[in-house]
Parts: sequence; structure tokens; C-alpha cells
Amino acid sequence: MNPFSKSDANGNLQIQYSAFGIGEQFKYQPGAIQYQLTIADSIQVILVKQGYKDFIQNIKLDTTKAFETTFQLQSN
Repeated sequence: MNPFSKSDANGNLQIQYSAFGIGEQFKYQPGAIQYQLTIADSIQVILVKQGYKDFIQNIKLDTTKAFETTFQLQSN
């Protein structure tokens, strides 16, 4: 897994739902064993910045509307 490392000039990140596999269709070959798949309804955000405490927060996804959240890092 590669971390997201880019942000705009204000430090804002935008993550598309497709990054989490939402809306993806899973296809099976004929005769293949089919597995039930569960896609989580939340993500865990981990922010790491030198000189600051690591920040960890779980966020519940809402695919019916866009949402914003603010993270505030505390210095060491």
C-alpha cells in the first residue's frame, strides 16, 4: 500500500471513492469458486509528519454525499 502524500497549497487532500474499490464490479470466470466480498464502510486515516505526533482516526464513509473533515496535528 502506498500512502497518499500530495496535498494542495492549504494541505487539503482529496481521495476519490474509487481508491477504496467502491463501485467496482467483481467478475468470475465460468466454473470458478465465488467468494462473498465485504467492503468496509470506514477507513482509518494515519497522518505522519516529522516533528508532530502521529494522528490516527477512523472515518465512516458516506457515498451518498461528499464530506469534509479536518485533522489537527499536535507538535511533539
